[in-house]
Amino acid sequence: MKHNRIIALFLGVFFVLTASADPVLGTVKLKNNGSDIQAEALIDLSARTVTIGNGQNACIPQYTEGTITIPGSFDINGTICEVVVGQLAFRLCNSLTEIVIEEGVYHIGDFAFVGCSSLKKVTLPSTLNGIGSGVIVNLSSLTEVVCNA
Repeated sequence: MKHNRIIALFLGVFFVLTASADPVLGTVKLKNNGSDIQAEALIDLSARTVTIGNGQNACIPQYTEGTITIPGSFDINGTICEVVVGQLAFRLCNSLTEIVIEEGVYHIGDFAFVGCSSLKKVTLPSTLNGIGSGVIVNLSSLTEVVCNA
């Protein structure tokens, strides 16, 4: 009888811990000039959130050229997750010329586009409710920001 209680207690603790698991580093697909490109992301299924980037380095190869499109949500194994553009997500991606952030993305982290020196245009969704500091630092080529409010 004691063994059954211990096993039940263990299983209860195990399920609580796995249900509130920390975010895991994984990859998601963004669009680069219409084709899929893998991007690093922190995936938190318990919070139903995908944060593009790892908070330290660019989430895609820094030599990636052209347009990046960030979707408004991801379906991760049947769980629909909201999207955040994380801090430093596109740091020093010097060959990007346009970033399109689709409806559904609600936050852009600190310095997300810092050093994207060729970036000419950024499209922001109406769902955006927060922008971190330094998001447009060192964007010497930026000429157009579209706000879909």
